[in-house]
Amino acid sequence: MSERERKERAESECRLGAKLEKSGKIDAAIEAYLRAVAEYPSHKKANYRLAELYEEKGELIKSSHHMDMAMHGGPANIPKYAKKAPVKKAAEPLPDKRAIPTIEPKITYSRKIDPQNEERLNARDDKKVRALLPLTGDNFFGSFEFLKEIQRKAIPLILQGRNVLAISSTASGKTEAVFAPLAERLIREGWLGLSIIYISPTRALISDIRQRLESVLSPLGIRVAQRDGDVKDFDENNPQEVLVTTPESLDSMICWKKHQLDSVKVVVIDEVHMLDGSYRGDQLQILLRRLRREVGIKFNVCAMSATIGKPERTAARFMPSPNIVESKGGRGIEYHITPTLEDSLIWARQNNCSKILVFCNSPKDAETIASNTLKYYFPSDSVRVHHGKLEKEMRKETETFLRDAKTAVCACTSTLEVGVDIGDVDLVILYSIPKSVASLAQRIGRSNRRGSHISVAAVGKGGLADYYRNVLDTVLFGKFEPAEETFDPSVLIQQIVSCLASGSRGFGFFSDLFKGICSTDDLKSIVTHLIDKKYILEENGMLSQGPAAKGLGPKIYSNIAGYEQNLVIEASTGMPIGHVELPVDNIFILSGQAWSVKKKEENKIVVEKVDRRADVAKFSTYEQNGAFHNMLPDSLKSRRLITEAK
Repeated sequence: MSERERKERAESECRLGAKLEKSGKIDAAIEAYLRAVAEYPSHKKANYRLAELYEEKGELIKSSHHMDMAMHGGPANIPKYAKKAPVKKAAEPLPDKRAIPTIEPKITYSRKIDPQNEERLNARDDKKVRALLPLTGDNFFGSFEFLKEIQRKAIPLILQGRNVLAISSTASGKTEAVFAPLAERLIREGWLGLSIIYISPTRALISDIRQRLESVLSPLGIRVAQRDGDVKDFDENNPQEVLVTTPESLDSMICWKKHQLDSVKVVVIDEVHMLDGSYRGDQLQILLRRLRREVGIKFNVCAMSATIGKPERTAARFMPSPNIVESKGGRGIEYHITPTLEDSLIWARQNNCSKILVFCNSPKDAETIASNTLKYYFPSDSVRVHHGKLEKEMRKETETFLRDAKTAVCACTSTLEVGVDIGDVDLVILYSIPKSVASLAQRIGRSNRRGSHISVAAVGKGGLADYYRNVLDTVLFGKFEPAEETFDPSVLIQQIVSCLASGSRGFGFFSDLFKGICSTDDLKSIVTHLIDKKYILEENGMLSQGPAAKGLGPKIYSNIAGYEQNLVIEASTGMPIGHVELPVDNIFILSGQAWSVKKKEENKIVVEKVDRRADVAKFSTYEQNGAFHNMLPDSLKSRRLITEAK
């Protein structure tokens, strides 16, 4: 697009902004002026109006920035609007991003709560538990003087071959509590082949989890493999003993690699509370049933979770005869509630916070605040983005930067809630309200992991501020509400299609597989509907895959909505950047960087870096319902299934 065309588009947006402003729609006017500046950064009228409007809203740093842009290069032909205060001609200069802001942040409420349930040391019990791990204890705990409470409780049970749900706060040693006894059993009992499947709640965590496990298991001669959308290095001819994977990848293995699963002794589920109550958790429930029924193996389940209410309900969904162990230990919290993100960032600068995570609920929000607000307060080269739409290499680059840099500010989504090693974080800012209290606890738990108090700033006004105050007062010492005893019916569609991909089945197979989850009448309705839509064929009482299902290809193993994506690749390096939906503008932002589209191919967009401002890319969203929801009969689309008590 030529400069003249960009300027004309900017003029059009500026005229729209003026109309909106005159009609009293100030927020909409600001958005229009911002679009004008994005098209033509030196547009004087748009920058001037933004400077004045931001000053009226009390956002003085933004006001100063846009006034600087308006004044740069000579005076503007500035329009005047009724009932507007005159603007001072001498604008304040743009603040030095390396200097600490002198503006006092607005803080609605602050509180510091000391730890209430500090763990008690127990040297005698530690000695007894260590004695149970003669082969692996030193490797896991040799550098620690004392064991954690969750470790003392879980290790003996796992060594006995029990199903265990281990519940404790973040950074409390749950992973070691589970894997030390499993490694001991693997070596002592001579397990051969693939023995342990580790289910990660998100794909973004898998590489980090794999590295953490390898660091302690490799010296013991135990190999770790990874199987997900990014990496598939599982050796089918000489299987590694531990496989880190996702529910979706396990689904594919059950269909086509059953013989590789014959030797599995244990399934480990990390952060099970993140899966429970979601369609991915419902899918995992069925996959565990299929491991027992289709593969024909007996195995233990060891799950890890943050503190939840009614843990026996969660445990029963994923394992028979569960043993629930819980640690009460934890950290204190110091939190501040501010009306705007700017106030939180000013407070962070004034309190010398150099490592900050700003949690958002969507990739678009993360990209937007990283490319705009964060760079008002921090040097551009210290700002990063992390979300699931970025390619693995881009996420790893950000994680390494966060771990090693002295100053780092990252706008992120749930991909950084758990697991990933990014070093110590000074402050967590909650820009968007988390989808659940459990998610909120995971996010704030990333802060100050080596200290005695979690440090949090939450952005909210009115009722949202009251919500944060109530939750943050109790989150470390209460219990999260358990997931409802319901089941997403879209999972039934997905699992039927997945099962039939590997061979024909009778109706009785599915009736048994979904027992306690789906009534016979509902199952008949689903099967009849799938037959009518050609997803299933029926012949002589047997069900098989229909032509419509075959057309879905590998999508049948994933129920994650927003599957249709376009890979973005940098032209000069061939490096994958991330995924976006079409259409996108010719210039858009991804991974905090502006990109210009060079060409569009099938499911691929080739780009090059540019310096100018641009709109954020359009991302696919993860819907509340699974991807197979639209394939349900109309009678089931509006309700979730009520599961029977286990």
